[in-house]
Formats: sequence, structure tokens, C-alpha cells
Amino acid sequence: MGKQRVISHYFTALSSGRKSGKAEATTGQATKDEKTPRRHKKRKSVGREEKNTAKKRRGHSSEKEQRKDRENQPPALTPPDDFEPKKDKSHVHNKDEKQFDTMEKQVSMDMLFEKAGQKDDELHNALMQRHLSIAEGNGERNHDNLKISKKPLKYTPLEKQVLALKRKYPDVLLAVEVGYKYQFFEDDAEVAAGLLDIWVGRKGNMKTCMIPTHRLKLHVKRLVQAGKKVGVVNQTETAAIKKHSKSSGIFKRDVTALYTRATMLDDDDTAGSAEQDKGKPSSQYIFCLWERSATSLVDSDKVHTTILAVDPTGGDIVWDTFDDEFVRSGLETRLLSLRPSEILLPGDQASSTTSRISSLSDKLLSHYRATQNDSIRTEILCTKKYLFNEKHAATILSRFYEDVSQDPSLNPGDTADVFKSLEAHLKMPVPALVCLGVLIDYLKAFNLDSLLKIPGHFRRFTGGKQALDGLSLKHLEVLCNEDGGAKGSLLWLMSNCRTKFGARLLRRWVSEPLLEKASIDARLDAVGELLSSCEGWVENAHALLGRLPDLEKQLLNVQYKRCKIMEFWKMLFSFRQVAKEFPESKLESRIESTKSTKLVELLQSLSCAKLEETINSFASRMDKDSVEEEDILHIFKEDPPELREIRNAIQESEAELEEHLNGYKSMLKMPGLKYRSHLKTTHLIEIPNNMVKKVPREWEKVNATKKVTRFHTPEVVKSLDHLHRHQEELHAAAKRCWSAFLSDFNDHYALFRQVVSRLSTLDCLFSLRAVAGLPGYTRPEVTQQPQLVIKGGRHPMAEATIS
Repeated sequence: MGKQRVISHYFTALSSGRKSGKAEATTGQATKDEKTPRRHKKRKSVGREEKNTAKKRRGHSSEKEQRKDRENQPPALTPPDDFEPKKDKSHVHNKDEKQFDTMEKQVSMDMLFEKAGQKDDELHNALMQRHLSIAEGNGERNHDNLKISKKPLKYTPLEKQVLALKRKYPDVLLAVEVGYKYQFFEDDAEVAAGLLDIWVGRKGNMKTCMIPTHRLKLHVKRLVQAGKKVGVVNQTETAAIKKHSKSSGIFKRDVTALYTRATMLDDDDTAGSAEQDKGKPSSQYIFCLWERSATSLVDSDKVHTTILAVDPTGGDIVWDTFDDEFVRSGLETRLLSLRPSEILLPGDQASSTTSRISSLSDKLLSHYRATQNDSIRTEILCTKKYLFNEKHAATILSRFYEDVSQDPSLNPGDTADVFKSLEAHLKMPVPALVCLGVLIDYLKAFNLDSLLKIPGHFRRFTGGKQALDGLSLKHLEVLCNEDGGAKGSLLWLMSNCRTKFGARLLRRWVSEPLLEKASIDARLDAVGELLSSCEGWVENAHALLGRLPDLEKQLLNVQYKRCKIMEFWKMLFSFRQVAKEFPESKLESRIESTKSTKLVELLQSLSCAKLEETINSFASRMDKDSVEEEDILHIFKEDPPELREIRNAIQESEAELEEHLNGYKSMLKMPGLKYRSHLKTTHLIEIPNNMVKKVPREWEKVNATKKVTRFHTPEVVKSLDHLHRHQEELHAAAKRCWSAFLSDFNDHYALFRQVVSRLSTLDCLFSLRAVAGLPGYTRPEVTQQPQLVIKGGRHPMAEATIS
């Protein structure tokens, strides 16, 4: 610190000396010029003076000028040998020394903060909250509680809006819509810039980085794949609606969409895409885990575990309750079988970053995340919002399942009665219902909670089938190889499905083999008949499966109200192809020629006359030309009453504009007068410049050219205001009508879901037929006796990999 003060005082003295030297040189030059007679001064021309100035800038000054500059330069000052700076402040007299003393304090303070920042992590965390504390007017404080900035920063309205949203969503990367781009702010900007490899800078009081609007989906997908939770913030009001509202200031913004790796539904539903992703899991499970100590057991390392996994893509909901041992083999089995992409853990009340699960389970989850090639997102649920207890779950479930919980014989306020009704409805125990209540709250933020209202989606992990344990799945390479990839595994060998929904079902078949001999024989009979059958419908059905998109996912998009117009139309067309391939008129002849009971059941379910009737009823309400253009305003052949009323209001506003135009024609005596448009401004009155004097003073000039001037009249502005407001209302009403149309289709969800389920079963049977048709393969014989006899066996995966 002493050396720093010496250097500072040295530069103070040096600066004072240079200033005084320069002043002396300037005075001397002035004295020399005064001695020179005025008649000897030659006046240079302006052009010559500019040339000399340019030469000096390029470093081409003459020797005379260089010598003159050296003469005018003040002599270099050096500190005297006996120079010693004073430690007290009595030596500060002039303004320059006070300025340098202030700079010395600032340098010392900066060095202090640099040292403290390296040693003290609490100071670093405090500085990260700088903007939130300053926004509240508290200023910025260091670790010694010394106030550095007394004045709070003046935030713009947009920055205040961003800070408010960040307080509401602290764990979400927010992409805020600003104009024709999306911006990330502060810490979100640092994270997004590092993952997206884009530039981050400072704009106003905040760091920011931005992405274009048309690239939003691509960048959000990259952030989600990196394990982040991304929220898209859009404007919730338009200019026309805001003008008629009482709110002032900037446009209101809010989070309109949330995405994680499991909840971001990909739009790649092209036919045949399952063959390209052979063996790769197409499911994206959200895995909720809840543990309780097994008090009835002697060993304290044993826990009672409850899991509930939801796949938003395929609609599968898996639950299970079991007592797990010290090695956590039960939890490992369910993790390796389901392979979730997102794990939810209950939080600890003492710390928001600590989960309330055992250390052994935590180590297993860490090992599972480390062995996966892709990043697995883990979220510790906040205890203030997500409560793992029966009373809170009963409140949520009674509201969510109103039609079930409002039984007149049950008391809706009684927790036991609520669980009693839901246990009978969903066939789940109380611990699984507690996890279900947490997932309802969690998925509600993503608008995916409607999936949980369908009882047919729920199944138990060990329901009537043999669930292979984690060691068997891993060492036998049933679902993946030792590197985590698909090639070389049993699933990779057997997966020949042509649809994605069929590939999801086959994965369950491989990891959960059948136990009953009758079920095994029925499946083998169906595969054998498909292999030897010469019926025409068999090959036609196999070709049809190759042309179908992911119907299971499209049905769920309708359930989530996310289905686009063209996507819905293609889904109807695909179901119509299924109805034509399996008509009810050919059902009897096909059943007579089919011996397998499994195939007969599939034919009876697919040959349904109600399917074609339902498809035609919805397709007849839609206009095909508007569907191809994705024009939501004219999507229906007959407008709903809500749209009809708004269209009438729009016609009235347009009629008012025509009346105004007819009045202007007679006033200006211009019978050919028409409304003109320029760029995005419509309904302009275009007047020749030689007639501008006839225009009333209250008319507003918009723009002009050499020949004409364009105006807006007060009457036109008022009518345009009403017209724009009605047009905005029409767009909002059209979206509501489309949502209501999808709700009507959801009433027939069970019918279409059953058809998709039968198609996925048929696709899996065709996949097994392809394996059974390989050379050297034979049908196994299943007996009731516990024995295993293998003759001429080979390793199927090794043989397929080598060949």
C-alpha cells in the first residue's frame, strides 16, 4: 500500500511539473511571436495549411517543424532524491492533487475488492444479486457492509418488466420477445451465449444477447438438450387492443410457453422415421421419485419407494410402489427400463438445493446421469409449491378430477373419501396418488396436465409381466450396449417397426416379457400366421404402416390443444386410410381365413364403421382450401356464432369507411377518388398537389411525392381504429373456436386411441415376423415344466453385428 501511495504522489508531482512547463513554453513562444514584426508574418493559404496538417497526421512533417516541436517540448521532470510522500492529508492543496488522491483511493478499493472476490465466495454471490438489490433502491454493498452506490440505477420499463419476470421464474432461462428478436438478460444471457456460441454485450443497465425470431425454435431446442428449462416471453396484448384498454406504459409480457427436454414435443412426425431411429428410445419420461423410511423393516437402509413416470410424447403413465434394499436394485431396474430424460425429486425444507432422498439413492441417480450419453435434467422441487403429503394431494386431485370426486355419497372435504374414490377410478394406492398430485401441478405450467385425466393411460410397472432387473438389462444388453448406444442390443436386432408408436410398444415387449403360456402361444401363433399367410390384406397393411405418421403423438397434441391445422388434417387423412384398408364389409371374409385369435381381435377392432363416420363428420366441417393455406379465419365452412357477430361488426366499419369516401368525392369533386395504401398504412386519401389547398385543415398529412399528397381524415382514423380492434378480436375468437373444435374431437379420443393401440400391436407383430423370417431361426416350444433346452444355438446380436 505504501508503494502505491509513493507512485501516486510521484505522478501528482510529475503532472504538476508538466503543466507548469507547458505553460512556460507557451509563454515563451508568445514572447517570441511578439518580437517578430507583423510585416514579416506570411499568411498561408487555407489549402496549403490543410495539406501540412494532413502530412503531420501521416507522420511526414518537415525537419524544421520537427526541430520546432522539440524546442517547444518541456524538459522531463524527475523526482528529487530526497522526495518522500507525506502520509497525512495536509499536503493536498490544489485541485489536481485532490483528483489524483481520489484516484488512489479508487485503485486501492478496486484491489481490495479483487482480493476479497478471490477469497470470499459470499461476496461473489452478493454481487450476482446486484441488479435486484439496486432495483429496490438499496444500493450496492460490499462484504464489509460499506455502501458503494448511494443512488439506485434508473431502470427502463422493459428492464423492470424483465426483473419482475425473473423474480417469478428464478430457475428458468427467459427468452423475451423484443421487436423482431428474442433477448436473454443478465445471467440468462451469459448461460445462453455460452451454450449457443453467440455474442453477449451490455445494453442499458443489463447484459444481453439476442436471437432472431425465425430461429427461436432451433435455439430453444439446443438449450433444452443441454438440460436447461427455457421460458418464452411474448407480448400478451396488441396495439389495437391496448389502445382501447385503460393500461398505460409498455406492452404487457408474460411467459407463454415453458420447455424442458421431456416437455418439448418435436414436430418430426414424418412417415418411416422409426426405421431411421432403429433401436433408439422415442419416449421422454418425466420420472417423479418419492422415498419414505421403511419403519416396519429392521434395516434402516431400506426405504419404501414410489415412482410415477409420465411420457408426454406417447401418453404412457407408469407407476409403482416397492420396498427397495441397500443396493437400490429396484430403483435401478426402473431407471434402466424407462430411461427417463427428466427426474423430479422432493426438496428439503432447510435448503432449496438439497433433495429429500436417501444418500444411497442420490449416488445411484448420479451414477445413472454419468453413464448416459445425453444430459439428464434433474430438478429439485421447491417445498413451498410442491408438497409431498396426503392432505395437499387430496386438495389438488379433488379439483382436477371433479367428475370423480363429486360423488354424492362421499365427502369432498375428507381426505380419506377423496383417495377412496380415486383409488377405485385410477386403481392406484395412496403414495402413487401423492406423486400424481405433484405431477399435476408440475405439468400444469407446461399445459400438459390434460394427459393425466385419461384413466386408460395408467399402468403399473410390474403389472402381469416379468420385469427384468437392472443387472439383466445391463449385462445382457437388452435395451442398449455397454456404451449406451443402440447398435448390438437385443432391441436393435428385433426393432423392425415402421411407426414410432409401434417402436415404443416393442420396447416394452422386449423389457417386459410375458409370463403366461397362453399369452406367449397367442403371440407366436400371430407371428407364424403373418409369416406364412398369402392374404392380400397382410401385405397391404404392412405397406400402410410405412405411410403413417406418429398418430399417437398427434392425438396427444389434440389433447394438449397444440395441434396445428395442417397437422390435424393429415391426421384425419391417415385415419381415413386405415378405415379404407379395414372396411367392415370385408371383416367376415378375413376372419374366416384367419386362424390366430390375436389377429382376429385386431381385425375386429380396426374394422369399425363408427371410425369412418366420425372422420367424415369432422372433415366435412373444414374448408380444404383454407386448410392448405392454414387460414384460421376461414377454416370452417360455416362460421360459429361468435365469429359471425365479429364479422358483422367488421362489415359495419368497412361500410362507414365507404360512406366517408363518398362524402369526400362530392366535397372535392373527384368522382374517381379511391383509398390508397402505402407500405403498411391503409385507407389514405391521395390528393394531387395542385388541389391541396382545397383540403380541410383538420386532415392529417401522412406522406407526399412530387405529384400527390396523402392524408388521413379524423373520420377515417376513428373508423380504422374500430376496424383494427374488430380484426384483432376476430383473430382471438378464431383461436377460441379452433380450440373448441379440438375439444369436440377429444370427446372421441377413446375411439381413435384404441385404433392406434391396435395398429401399434400389428406393427410389433410385423417386426417379430421379420426376425422370425431370418435364416436359421425357428419357433420356440413353451412348456409348463421349468426347463431350458437349446440345440444349435447362436448368439443373435454377435451374428448380426459381424454380418
